[in-house]
Amino acid sequence: MTTNYRIKSKKKIRDNKPLLTLIVSVVFIFLVFVLQNNFPQLSFRIFESSASTLWGFSDKLASISEDLRTTIWDKQKLEEENQALIRQIDELRGNLAELSILREENFYLKEMWGRRETFQSRLARVLSGPGNSLYDFLVIDLGREEGAVEGQRVFSSGGFVIGNVSEVFGKTSKVILFSSPGTITDASLERSGIALSLKGKGAGNFSVLVPKQEEVAEGDLVVLPGLSSKPMALVYGIDTSETDSFKELLLSLPVNIFELKWVEVEYEQ
Repeated sequence: MTTNYRIKSKKKIRDNKPLLTLIVSVVFIFLVFVLQNNFPQLSFRIFESSASTLWGFSDKLASISEDLRTTIWDKQKLEEENQALIRQIDELRGNLAELSILREENFYLKEMWGRRETFQSRLARVLSGPGNSLYDFLVIDLGREEGAVEGQRVFSSGGFVIGNVSEVFGKTSKVILFSSPGTITDASLERSGIALSLKGKGAGNFSVLVPKQEEVAEGDLVVLPGLSSKPMALVYGIDTSETDSFKELLLSLPVNIFELKWVEVEYEQ
């Protein structure tokens, strides 16, 4: 004899869930009613404890939320203040750089006006110097548009002639210094007027041979000859071991060519 069992479907079990929920709710309400009528103090304590716990948790959440909101606000405010300070620093740096340039230009202009020279000159900024180059040259911010031409003499701020304009471009020019290696420049010793042929040694230095009997001392001035002689270099050393008949003079420009920022370019009157 075969017995057939009916298999309960999952759908039927799911249909019973609302009924179970209703039963549990009724039992819970009944228990609360019984406790309220028979054990009012216990019921109040349970309610009070539950309410206190819930209120405490709510206050904690509110406090955390407020702290988080404050932190985010403070971070945004600090970021805005930081950006504002960065902008102010950049502006101050720009103002300081501009002020430094104006101070330098004012200083050199005053120096130039204080000199008693008959030639006209124009102030030029040094854009680049010798650097690591084997040759002493400068690039200045005066070019063809400002009237610069090849051959113009160039002076340091102290009035020493240091080179000539060798190449001219639209807005800039190249200046070869007399101290460039291998460059020969005719000059004369101011003390005696003896003619010299200075040989450039680089880095603002020169050398020249003179008769051993010629009176020369360290600090003597060498000038570029002409109708109005221009100071050119100073003697800083004398080497008497060259030959029996000659001694070598070591000379240098009175300025550091690696730190030149301004020069004057001579213009014809």
